[in-house]
Amino acid sequence: MNRKSILWFIFLIMILPIAVKAHGASVMIHQPSGIYGADLKITMSTDLRNAKIYYTVDGSVPEPDHLGKGTYLYDHYIDISNILNKETDYAEFENITVPIAEREPSADDLLYHYRKPAYKIPKLISICAIAVSGTKHTEPVRGLYLLNDTADIFKNLSIISLTSSSKHLFHEKNGIYIYPNYKNHKEVPAHIQIFNPSTNNVETSQDIGLCISHETNPDYIIKSFELVFQNKKQILRNGAEDFAYTNIRNSVMHQLSEHLCVDARKTKPAVVFLNGEFWGVYHLQEALDDNYFLQHYNIPKEKLFVIETRNVGKHSDSSDWGQVIYGDNKDLKFYQEMIKFIYDKDLSKKENYSYFCDRFMDINSFMDYIIAQIFSSNNFGFEKSMIWKSKTKEEDQFLDGKFRFALNHFDTGMNNWSWSIHDTIGILLADNKEDVSFATLLFSRLIKNNEFKKEFVNRSMTYFSTIYAPETVNKTIEEMSNILKPGMYEHNKRWSVQKQEYDSTEFYDINLETLLEFAPARHKLLLSNEPGSYSQKFGLSLPVPVWIETNPNMGTVVQSAGEFKERRNKAYYFSDYPVTFSANPKEGFQFSHFLIDGKKVYTNEITVTPREGMVIKAEFIHTSAQSVEPVPLDIPKPFYFDDFSKRTVMEKENRFDIIDESGDTIYTVNKLPVGSYGEVQQIHIDPDKGLLLGNGQYYHGAELKAVEPANLVDYVVSTDITLENAGNEGSVKRPIFYIKLRSADTNGSQHYAIVYHMANSISNVYSYQWSIINTNAHNGAEMPLAKGYKLLEENRMYKLTAKIINTEDGGVNIKLYIDDPLHPASEYEPVVEYTDYSDYKITNNQANISFGTVGYGDAIWGVNPYVYYDNISIYSVDQYKKIEELKKELYGKHFSDISGHWAEATVKNLANQGIIKGDNSGLYKPDDSTTLAQVVKLLFNVKDVWFETPQPEWAVYYINEALKLGWITAEQANAPHHPITRYEMAGLLYNIHDGHKEADRRYHFAISDYHMIPEEYKDAVLYCILNGYMSGHQDLSFRGNELITKAECAKIIERIMIYSSRPENYQLSVPYIFSEHCVLQRDKKIPIWGTGFSGDTVTVHLKEQVKSTKVVNGKWYLELEPERYGGPYPLKIQGTVETITIHNVYIGEVFQVAGQSNSIWPYIRTDNYHATKDFFKDNSHIHVYDTHYINSVIPRYKTFGAWSEGGDRHAIDWAPAIGIYFLMDLYEHCPELREVPIGLMTLSYGGTTIEAFMSPSAAAKNGFVRQDDKSVWSGYYNGFIAPVAPYAIKAILYYQGEQSAHLRDAYEPLLRSHITGLREAFKDPNLPFFIVQLAGFGLNTADDDWPYIRAVQSRVAMSMDNVGIVSAVDLGDKDPYEIHPTLKQPIGQRLSALARKMLYHQDIPYMGPLYKNSWISGNQVHVSFDYVYSGLYFTDDVAKGFEICDSNGNWIPADAKITEDGIVIWNDAVANPAGARYAWKNYPEFSLYNKEGFPAFPFNTFVKVR
Repeated sequence: MNRKSILWFIFLIMILPIAVKAHGASVMIHQPSGIYGADLKITMSTDLRNAKIYYTVDGSVPEPDHLGKGTYLYDHYIDISNILNKETDYAEFENITVPIAEREPSADDLLYHYRKPAYKIPKLISICAIAVSGTKHTEPVRGLYLLNDTADIFKNLSIISLTSSSKHLFHEKNGIYIYPNYKNHKEVPAHIQIFNPSTNNVETSQDIGLCISHETNPDYIIKSFELVFQNKKQILRNGAEDFAYTNIRNSVMHQLSEHLCVDARKTKPAVVFLNGEFWGVYHLQEALDDNYFLQHYNIPKEKLFVIETRNVGKHSDSSDWGQVIYGDNKDLKFYQEMIKFIYDKDLSKKENYSYFCDRFMDINSFMDYIIAQIFSSNNFGFEKSMIWKSKTKEEDQFLDGKFRFALNHFDTGMNNWSWSIHDTIGILLADNKEDVSFATLLFSRLIKNNEFKKEFVNRSMTYFSTIYAPETVNKTIEEMSNILKPGMYEHNKRWSVQKQEYDSTEFYDINLETLLEFAPARHKLLLSNEPGSYSQKFGLSLPVPVWIETNPNMGTVVQSAGEFKERRNKAYYFSDYPVTFSANPKEGFQFSHFLIDGKKVYTNEITVTPREGMVIKAEFIHTSAQSVEPVPLDIPKPFYFDDFSKRTVMEKENRFDIIDESGDTIYTVNKLPVGSYGEVQQIHIDPDKGLLLGNGQYYHGAELKAVEPANLVDYVVSTDITLENAGNEGSVKRPIFYIKLRSADTNGSQHYAIVYHMANSISNVYSYQWSIINTNAHNGAEMPLAKGYKLLEENRMYKLTAKIINTEDGGVNIKLYIDDPLHPASEYEPVVEYTDYSDYKITNNQANISFGTVGYGDAIWGVNPYVYYDNISIYSVDQYKKIEELKKELYGKHFSDISGHWAEATVKNLANQGIIKGDNSGLYKPDDSTTLAQVVKLLFNVKDVWFETPQPEWAVYYINEALKLGWITAEQANAPHHPITRYEMAGLLYNIHDGHKEADRRYHFAISDYHMIPEEYKDAVLYCILNGYMSGHQDLSFRGNELITKAECAKIIERIMIYSSRPENYQLSVPYIFSEHCVLQRDKKIPIWGTGFSGDTVTVHLKEQVKSTKVVNGKWYLELEPERYGGPYPLKIQGTVETITIHNVYIGEVFQVAGQSNSIWPYIRTDNYHATKDFFKDNSHIHVYDTHYINSVIPRYKTFGAWSEGGDRHAIDWAPAIGIYFLMDLYEHCPELREVPIGLMTLSYGGTTIEAFMSPSAAAKNGFVRQDDKSVWSGYYNGFIAPVAPYAIKAILYYQGEQSAHLRDAYEPLLRSHITGLREAFKDPNLPFFIVQLAGFGLNTADDDWPYIRAVQSRVAMSMDNVGIVSAVDLGDKDPYEIHPTLKQPIGQRLSALARKMLYHQDIPYMGPLYKNSWISGNQVHVSFDYVYSGLYFTDDVAKGFEICDSNGNWIPADAKITEDGIVIWNDAVANPAGARYAWKNYPEFSLYNKEGFPAFPFNTFVKVR
C-alpha cells in the first residue's frame, strides 16, 4: 500500500463510525420458539441502553441501513398474521428455470420448469433481531415459530430453517440459486435451525456455509444444498430424479443396505423452509468427504485415497479411468495397476483371484455393491462407482490398503419398468465394449471364477431373502412414506410437478403404489428362469425354498453378511451350490444345536446342499439353563372345592337340585315362575365357565347343602365369577352377583351378603360397585354397610375371595378381594371391607351359603342378568392364614425383566397365584426356553398337586409322577432338563386332558402348516388349537419344532386355568340382526359379519353374489355389492365345517329409530292409533327389529334381537310411533315405496342421557376415561348398538335430549361426537341423521334448561352435513308434567317431509321458519327467517310465546306482528329493547308457523340457533 492510500485509509477511519459489539447486552425474545396459533404476537426487549431493535422475519441478519427491504424496526410487538399475508420478494422465480438450450429435455419438462403455485405457500416465522445504539450492536438472537396448521402438516418431520440474505440466494448476478451461478459451487454465509415438532424444541441453531450441491442435478428447480459446518459437511438431498414422485428411493436403499460391507450413508427426512418459505421435502445425508472417513474409519485426509471411476476401456487413456477426489498421482498409479491386472490376468484361476483379493480389493464390499445395484435395477451404479482405500497398510480392518465401495444414489432405481426392460445382469457381463465401466469390467472377469460365483450367488440369495425381501422392502417403504406423505402432498403442490390429470395427493399416492409393486416383481424375476434372472444369466437351476428358523430372542442364523432374525424365514437358494450357515447366540444364551429336517447337528457352523422344503433350525439355551428351580410352595387345600365338572342339574317340582355322581344333592336352586314377558329361568353347567344362573325374576341362587351352616361361621370362600350379561338397569336391591355369607335365621332372609350392582349416577349412566349389606339391619338391603369399586368386563373370568370372621373386640369383619387376570394387583388389598359393631350384627350362621343373582320383579324394562360361578373353594380361617401371608409376599414381588413385555400381565397374575416364582435373582427371564421338568411342575401346581422335595432332586419327583400318570414317555423322562418344543407341549397337554380321543380333523384349516406336522402329533396339536390352550402364529402356522419360551409357557398355563384368556375361536355365527325376516338396505354396499374359527374361509351367498373372506382372531367381515329391492331370498353363510342359511331375507329401506322413551313410544298408545291402524292392513312389507336393551362395560358382539314377520300386527302396534307415522306419510307421498320392504330398527332406551348412547371412540374424544369408581359412558351403545353396527341403514330418526337438558351448551360437543361416532360405527360418513327438537315439558322458570338443548339441536343440524331437524315444540302434552305426549303423528309427518327432501330429492317445503337475523329499530325488534316458503301466520291470528328484553336484562311478554321481512316484536312499555325471543321456555306457548304448517323453531336473539 503506497503512502497516499495509507493516508486515505486513516481519513476514513476518522470520519466513519465503527460498529462495535456491545458485550454483555442482548435482545430478549419473550416467546420461546415453538408452535402457536395465528393470533401470536411476538414481543422483544433489550438491555442495551437507548437502543432500537431491528428484526427480520426470514431469519436473515437485520440490516438497519435497509429498512423496509426485509429489515423492520420493532414497535411494541410483531403481529404474525400480517407477516403471513405478505408475499416474499422472491415469489416469482422465472430466473431459476433452466434455458432450453442448456438441457436436452423438452420445454414442458416438469423437473426443470418453474410454475408459480396457485395457493398460499406454507411459511414459518424465523425472527432474527439485533439491538443498535449508536455504534454498538448486540449479537443476533433468533426465534422460530410455526402455526398449528403448518405444524400439523409436517408433524412427523424435522423442520430445517435455512436463512441467508436474499441477495446471496436470488440476486440475478450473484445469487447461488440462479442460473448459471449454481454451476460454480460458490459458498455463501447462512444460518441453520433444526426444529423438532414432537418436542417443540429447536435442536440446532448455528451459522454455516451454504452452497448448491452437485451430488444431484443442479438444473432441477428444487436443488440440493451442501451445508458446511465447522468440522463436517452434510447434504440436503432433493430426491434428484425421484423428487417429484416418491422422494424416498435413495433413502430406502441406503437404509436397507446399512449393514452391508459398503458405505451406506444415513439419511433423515426433513422439511426445509428457505428464508421462512416452505421449500420442499428433503433428506439430510452425510457428505462423502474426508470428515466422513475420519469419523467412520479413523482415516485422516493425508492417508485417504478416494476416486470416482470412469470408463476403463482397454484402449482408453488410463489417466481418464477415474477422477481423484482425495489422493495423489501415486495413489492413481495403484488404481491403474489394478485395472491392468484385471485385463492381463485370468481371474478364473485361483492364484490370480487370491492375489487380487489380497492386494487390491475387499471382495465382499464389491459383491455387496453389485447385489444392491442388481436388486434395485440401478444401472447408474455401474457407470460411475465411488471407491476408496487407505494409503497405508495397518492392522486395522479398514486400513489394509484395499479398495472398498460406497453406495451412490438410487433415485432412478426401483422403477417397475426397469425390472422388465433393463437386463441389469446382462450389462454387468458385457465387457467387450470400449466404453466399459469399472464395475462391469471387474464383475465380468470375476464371475468366471467358481469361488467368487458361488459366494456371490449365495450372498445374493441371502440378501434377497432378508434385507431385500419384498416384505422387508415394502415395510421400509411404508414406514418412510408414512412419515413423508403429508409433507410430500404439500411438496408436489408447492412445485406443481404433478401431471395435470392428478392433484398433488393422487400423484404421490399413485407413484407410491407403483414403488410398492417393485420389490415383489423384482424378486419374482430374479428368482425365475426368465431373461434377466440368476438362473438364466448364470446357468443355474431354479432356486428352491428353504426355511430358516430360530428364536430371535435368543439368537440368529447368519449366512455371509446376512442375518435371519425372524422365528421363521423363507429363503431361496440354488441346489447348484452348498450354503454355509452359522448360529449367532445373543448375550446370555449359548448355541445348543441345529435341527436339519429334524436331525440334530451340534456344530456351530453347517454347510448344506439346499433342497426344496428343507428346514434348518438353530436352537439356543440360556447360559444358566441347567439351574434348578426353588422348592415348590406348600399351599393348604380348601376343605371344600367344586369345579362343577362332575355335577348334574336335576329339575324338581319346586326347585332345581345340583347333584354329584352318587346322586347326592350338593346345591339347591329356588325355582322361579315364568316372567311376565315369558322369561324362563336358566340353570345349566358349562364345562369351562361353571354354573350358570340367569334370566330369572327376583332372587335365585345356588344354596350349598354339602357343608353344614355351623362350619361356615368364620371362613373364607373363593369363587371364579363371569358376567355374561349385566341386564339393563340395577341398584343395590337388584344386584348382578349376590353371595350370602352368614344368616341370622334358618331360611336365610336375614343375612350378610356381598353384592355387585349398578348405581345410577345420572339418567342411566351407571357406575358399578361392590357393596357389603346386612338385611338384618333396618333398611339393610337399601343401605350398604360399605362400598368398593372394581369394574367387571363381560365374558371375562375374575377370582373373588370373601372373608368373614368374628373379631376379638366383638365385631364382624368382612373383606372382599378380587383378582383380575388382565390387571394383576401389586398389593394384596381388599376392594371393600367393613367391621360391623351394630346391634344388628350376625355372629352365628343359621343357613347355608348361597351364590346367586337378582332379576327384575315386573320386567317392564327388565333384561335379567346372566352370571357364572366356578371353582368354589372354602377354607377355614386358620387354613387361609398361610395363603394370606403368602399372597402378601407374592403380590408385592416384581420381576424386573417383564415390564413392557407382551406377557407381563400373565406372568404377574400367575405369580400372584403362586403358580410361578421365577429364579432367585428376581428375574423371570420370559424369553428363555423352558424345560420339560419346569412345565410338568407348573401343570402340577395348576392342579394343586404339591410335593415336599429336597432342593437338588425336585425334578425327579415331578417327572416320576408325570410318568405314572401317563403324561410323558419314558424317553422324555430321561431328559427332564431338555428344552421343550411346541410339539412336545401339545403332546403333554393332550395326554393330560384327552389323550385317547381323536381330534376333529375337519378343522385342519386352522393350522397352515398342518401337512408338515408329524402324524404322532396331529391330534395333539389340533386338540390344543381347538381348545385354545395353544395358538398358531400370525400366519396360522404352528411351527412345532420351535422351543417354548417361559413367557409362552405362562400364557398356556393361564389359558388352562382361565377360559376367558384363550384365543377367540367360535362356531360359525352371525349377529341376531341377520335373522329370518331381516331387511337389508338396498342400493348400498351390504356389510355381513360374524364369528368363526380362525383360519377358516367364510363364503356368503345372496342372490347371484358369492363373496369369501378369512376368519381372523375369531371374527370375519365382508361387504356385498349393492342390490335393488326385492325378496324373500335365502342368505347362506358357509364355512368349512358349518353352514348357516337364513330364510326370508328382504332387500329394501332400513330406518333406525334411536333416543329416549319418546322415540320408542309405542304406536298403539298414541292419539291417532284407532284412526290410522288400518293403514297397513293390507301391507306385508313392514318389518320391525327389536332387541334386548342391555347395559355393558365393553362393546358386545352379539345381543339377542329379532325381526318381525312382514306386516305383523303386534310388532307394528308396539313399534315406535314416530317411525310408523313416518312410514305412513312416506307411503302416501312416495307411492313407489309401497312395494319396497321396509325395516324399522329400534335402538332406544328411556330416561337416559346422551353419554350412555355414545360410542367409546366418541366418548373418548370428549374426555371419558374408564375408571373403576366412575360412571361408565357408552353403556347402552356397548349393549345393544354395537352388536348391530355396521348394519347398512338409510337414515337415523333421533329423538333424545330430555334427560340431557341439565347439560345445556355442554350437550353440543356430545351430540356432534355422537353423530360422528354413529357414522363411524355404521361405516357411512354421510349417514343421514334426523333430529327431533324437544316437545314442551315441565315447570317454566327464569332460567330454563330445555330451550338451550333445543338451540343446540338446531345448531348441530344446521352446521353438520346430512343432518336435518324437525321441531316438536308445539306438540307437548296438555299436562306440562307428562313427558310423553301422545300426539306423535305430526312428528312422523315432519320427519317424512325431511326424508322426502333429503333422501328422495323431492322439491318440497320441509322445515319450519328458522331464525336468520334480527335488528332493533326504535322500540321494536325485527326478526327475519329462512324456510318461510309462502308466508307466515299465527294460530288463531294471535301472537303467543314472544318476549322482549329490556335494557336491564328483564324478559317481558311482548306483542308481535308479521311483516314482509318476517316479524316485529315489541312491548309499549319497553322503549329501548335489547333483544327478543320466542317459545324460549321448558313448556312454551307457541303460535308461529309457515303456511305449509311447519312450526317455527324457538329462538333467542342472544343465543346462536344455527
